Amino acid sequence: MIHSLNKIQGQPLENEKNFASIDTMYQYWHFLIHQVVKLGQSQKIRFGLQRTGLIFLPAVMLVLLTVACGSSDPATETPTKSNEAAQAPAVSPINVQTTTTVLADMARVIGGDLIEATSLVPPGADVHIYQVSPSQMIALSEASLIISNGSGLDGFLDSALENAKSTDAIHVVASQGLTPEALVEMEFPPDGADTEHHGEELAEEIEHLIHEVEEGAISPEDAVEQIEQLLGGHEGEEHETHEDAHGHDEEGLEDELKEIIHEVEEGHLTAESAIESMEQVIEQHHGEEGHKEDGGHHGHGHDAGDPHFWLDPILAVHYVEQISEGLVQADPTNAQVYSENSGRYIQELRDLDEELREELSQVPQEYRHLVTFHDAYGYFARRYGWEVSAFVPGHAGDVTPQDILRVINKIQSDGIPAIFAEPQFAEAELNDAAQTTGVKVGLIRALVDDTEPTYIDMMRSNVRSMADLLK
Repeated sequence: MIHSLNKIQGQPLENEKNFASIDTMYQYWHFLIHQVVKLGQSQKIRFGLQRTGLIFLPAVMLVLLTVACGSSDPATETPTKSNEAAQAPAVSPINVQTTTTVLADMARVIGGDLIEATSLVPPGADVHIYQVSPSQMIALSEASLIISNGSGLDGFLDSALENAKSTDAIHVVASQGLTPEALVEMEFPPDGADTEHHGEELAEEIEHLIHEVEEGAISPEDAVEQIEQLLGGHEGEEHETHEDAHGHDEEGLEDELKEIIHEVEEGHLTAESAIESMEQVIEQHHGEEGHKEDGGHHGHGHDAGDPHFWLDPILAVHYVEQISEGLVQADPTNAQVYSENSGRYIQELRDLDEELREELSQVPQEYRHLVTFHDAYGYFARRYGWEVSAFVPGHAGDVTPQDILRVINKIQSDGIPAIFAEPQFAEAELNDAAQTTGVKVGLIRALVDDTEPTYIDMMRSNVRSMADLLK
């Protein structure tokens, strides 16, 4: 209190802030007493006022001192709270690794800032033939949640997980619970259809002659002579395309049979041996045809059926539900956030379905045939009642420019105004072939990329492209 009184007397003290209110009250009482005296009141009144002031002053000062000491200065507290907030450890986002960019996008929508999702297969790469890098193996081993499509699309993940270091990550298969449908590969006859038909007839006729030899109905020499006549009757015929897979095989069959007959004529082979050799050649020919019909020339087809469920927005809802459950398992503390986000996202997908249906309804019925290079759009076509055809399943690495031109010619003759490529699948080859026929080539996507960075953006872009080119 003495320090505060010194302040009134013109001797300010530093760092005595809590006495400021007491000093003011003291000055106020001192002023009243001084004014009463100045007005000429009696000594009795003056003494009474002084005594009253002295009686009440300590009590008032005590109350004010208690209040002043008990109150806190916000200016002095704020830095402390800020420091505590700055020192609080930041919560690391959940490490999520996915096999495709679509799955990564879906995970980001559901997880928001709580997760960090990375696609193992980068935008524009082909998931069918992808190989995981060493750095991605490390990322897999450190992940809290791994999301794959399943159904044979991203089988590379199985071996990657086996080779990766032990991990406690939760693994979600987005398509689990859905039943794959058969892939719809295009069945366009090649330009050499007549040649193929002739080759089949030729093989049947030779097999009949061989059977007659085995039954003893004719001699091996007679059979060889008749086979030579069959082959000779087709010498000089031009096959329409030597690059055609079937036509090339039929030429190979005839050439081999002719070579056997030539060996007989030169005396290097008996008729009996020639018949046995011809039988082996025809069996081998049938085996190669069977291999092709089974899809053996497509090294990266989908034997388990079509895995591209997500291209149907309603089936994509199933993906969202699977991913949401996985996030809840990996991070149960934020289960409500994931549930609410997935609920909103599912509604967006249902709205998207109606939007796409309305857009596609503008395409004339006769043009509602989606012809693509990559067989990925079966579920999409079923959802909206379209016909769909594709050149080949998988990555289609064995398709030649001649194959593409042959298909485009067929499409043109059927009156289909456009076909559709994907950025990673023979876009340039399709454009080159289409320039000679007048068939338009559109661009659609099965996976999100830098141009269409979200699933919803991608689906809208696909339908706009189809509607614009097929109207």
